[in-house]
Amino acid sequence: MHHQNSEAVLFFDNDKIVKEMLYSEFEAVLDDVVGISEFADKNCSAVFIKINPQLKVVAAVFFTIKFMPDGSADRNWNLPLVHLSEISGRGPDLGAGTIRLACRSQCPIPWHQRSMWDPLMSAENNSFVAIRSVIARNRLGLVEEKLPPVVTFVEPPVLQSTQQSGRPSPSVPELTNTMGAAAAENSSAIFLQQERDKAARLIKRLRLQIATMGTRHRDEKSAVSVEHASAISEYQDSLAKMKKVLGAERKKNKTLKKGISEQEAEFQLVSEQFLDQVDEAKALEKSQLAGLAKKFELELKGKIETESAQLKEMLDMREVELHYRDEQISNLRDEVSDLRGEKQRLLTEGGDKFLEKLGSSGITFVAYHPGTGHLTIPVAEAGEYLDSPTLYVAKKLFVSKARYLEWLDHYQSPVCSHSDSSGECRENIERVDGPGHFIPGKSDRCARHMLSAASYDDVASSA
Repeated sequence: MHHQNSEAVLFFDNDKIVKEMLYSEFEAVLDDVVGISEFADKNCSAVFIKINPQLKVVAAVFFTIKFMPDGSADRNWNLPLVHLSEISGRGPDLGAGTIRLACRSQCPIPWHQRSMWDPLMSAENNSFVAIRSVIARNRLGLVEEKLPPVVTFVEPPVLQSTQQSGRPSPSVPELTNTMGAAAAENSSAIFLQQERDKAARLIKRLRLQIATMGTRHRDEKSAVSVEHASAISEYQDSLAKMKKVLGAERKKNKTLKKGISEQEAEFQLVSEQFLDQVDEAKALEKSQLAGLAKKFELELKGKIETESAQLKEMLDMREVELHYRDEQISNLRDEVSDLRGEKQRLLTEGGDKFLEKLGSSGITFVAYHPGTGHLTIPVAEAGEYLDSPTLYVAKKLFVSKARYLEWLDHYQSPVCSHSDSSGECRENIERVDGPGHFIPGKSDRCARHMLSAASYDDVASSA
């Protein structure tokens, strides 16, 4: 009698299995019938497994899934688990022969690789051992079918009776010795085959472990490279802003110095005029001298107050202009946000219902861009992608749009971009395959024109 395999989903947390459920229950979670509150607002690591009637794992797909704050599954998640388990490569033996295994290092569909993870295979922490132990405990309540014992019947050789022949048969000892030798040889061949099978399974497990470690190392290296490039980009942006602020401050300082010089010259002129008036008034009476001094003081005070009032009025007008500009910017931002929301609403509720229906049916849009390859675009992000494909791809690669365009020019034509009075260099250089690893001034320069770290120090000191 043929029995179908059972299907289940196991959830991991801190490298331990914390939840088990049948695949039918997991489908109810995906259909938003029920939620998992304990996984609210988390990115979870899980494994989809197929179990034969003897409670042995025959296929495993290691995947990740995001849960919303209310415990429901991400509606854009659409990994074909059953299909992956049927077309994936071979994995370790968990009791019923080598299993079908799909993980980050062994993914038959490349664009699903980012939604998968690699199992742990160390001696002290092994994901396969944990899966086998959980299934053996059978807390899912699966019905186990015992295999019938295998009985091998060996028909004894038919020997000619000595009574029928009338003489003893000389071939009996020879036949017995031949059978013993054949049995020993067969046993040795079976033993050698078992050892070969063990060695083959060990080699497959070690290859999978090496591939897993290599993938993890590449991910860590890529993350460090992206972080380094991001830090350099932030430093360059900060340096440019500082230069801009410094230039504005220098210009402002120059204007102030010019104003102070003009005021000093005017004050000097007034002082000279006052001294001249004092010299002319020396012959006058003290009352007249005091009157002239008071008049000069009043005139000077009035002039200073007038100048101060004019300056204050100018500052007030400047503040009003700045406030009005800030209000305009805020209003424009609100209008842009409203327009984007209205556009998304039109995409969701208008004639693009057909796109949403395609998305709910498991169909997604795939676009090819340098740096990302084939990129899956959820229906909810279609509007953002149509607004600016370049900006959308740059966000997915965690770089700015300008940085992505600089890298794209380099990717399409990997030559030195240095130019001076003698012309452009245009020497062929090694191409950087990822925008996260691209550093302007270094990645797009040949060895002769490469911008060194000392140049950054010179720029910083000059600022």
